[in-house]
Amino acid sequence: MLTARLIIKQMNEGNHLLDNELILSQSFSKNLYFIGGKTMVTSNTFLFFKCKACFTVLFLFSFLFLSPLSAAEEPDSKVILVLDASGSMWQKIGDKTKIEIAREVIGGMIKDWNPNSHLGLTVYGHRKKGDCKDIESLIPVSKVNPDAFMKTINAINPKGKTPLTQAVVQAAKELKYTEEKATVILLSDGKETCAADPCAVGNELEKAGVDFTAHVIGFDVSDKIGMSQLQCLAKNTGGEFFSAKNASELKKALDIVVKKTVKGPNVKLTAVPKEGAEPTGKAGWTIYQILKNGKPAKDYIDISYYNPGKFTLPAGRYLVTVRVGKGNAKTEFEVKADETTEMTVIVGVGDVKLTAIPKEGAEPLGGAFWEVYPIMENGKPSKETIDTGRSGNFTLSAGRYLTTVKVGKGSAKTEFEVKADETTEVTVIVGVGDV
Repeated sequence: MLTARLIIKQMNEGNHLLDNELILSQSFSKNLYFIGGKTMVTSNTFLFFKCKACFTVLFLFSFLFLSPLSAAEEPDSKVILVLDASGSMWQKIGDKTKIEIAREVIGGMIKDWNPNSHLGLTVYGHRKKGDCKDIESLIPVSKVNPDAFMKTINAINPKGKTPLTQAVVQAAKELKYTEEKATVILLSDGKETCAADPCAVGNELEKAGVDFTAHVIGFDVSDKIGMSQLQCLAKNTGGEFFSAKNASELKKALDIVVKKTVKGPNVKLTAVPKEGAEPTGKAGWTIYQILKNGKPAKDYIDISYYNPGKFTLPAGRYLVTVRVGKGNAKTEFEVKADETTEMTVIVGVGDVKLTAIPKEGAEPLGGAFWEVYPIMENGKPSKETIDTGRSGNFTLSAGRYLTTVKVGKGSAKTEFEVKADETTEVTVIVGVGDV
């Protein structure tokens, strides 16, 4: 990941050289189209690297962007519900126990849950009495299966203590809160009973986290210390606290929290090989904020390896770079408050399948090693390869190329053309035999 960040940063600020490790040159032309209120960008790009003693860096870079990436969409958000299952949840409000009310309200929340948001469930106090270590992740963060989720909720049997602080910490770790955005929804009916300080831990999670937030719902909490602890945990993590005394107030509180937490992304970027084509199956996006001086920041603020790439960004102007195979494109876009920005970026790439055979009509040879060189405007191949590999499968910008192939001590070369959104199949006769 660090290697990818280093190399992507070189593309910033008009592709000027930012350090001595990597020399980046690019022949770049683009056309903008405005269709149905969506910006489309076309790009025909060759990207070459000259690197001193950095073949490993280039290999890692190629591995990152050429490794198979599914077209599956990135979840809008990842959340863990931390549920209090301490013995006090058997207390009644009216004619129903707190746990029964919680089950019903959570059931309504799950029924309307955004299918593009992932949810997990962590519970405490449900297995043993008097055990401060009784914390369990019952459902890992994943796409919600409503029936399975509620089957788990309905099977919870409150018994023990209230180690709410450590439960929130455990949920934060499951969400990898030090690496990415993490949100916890805590539903508790009382104070911490396991000698931990929710207030202090809230501060620690906020400082160590990339973007950690704990929204807290105090359900029928009458104890002043408990109320103060829950409020402080929410405040210190940038979350909100809600007090609910009955079923209707609990439902209202959960509805508000879910709207704040499961808010979908406001930017959707889609990479296509040409206008009107289906999205590519793999794309690497990097987002830079445009500063007041009109130039992009040196450090990116968000990345995604999904297509479409989805982002949640504040209002402002941004530069996006996208890489599909060896094709690249970049453009600026604007995000407006309370609006969704959708943009299609045309990367102008096609797939290539190269096959080596010993003679016409023969079976493909094993052990072939391919080198691909772009053909420049003067009709001559570049001295630098744009890609290499043994599979013979490449994704390249539209244009003409020269490939050389080596099999044992035999070699051959040929030229071919790549067209956007098309697969080019090339068979090369090497003329070798085994001895």
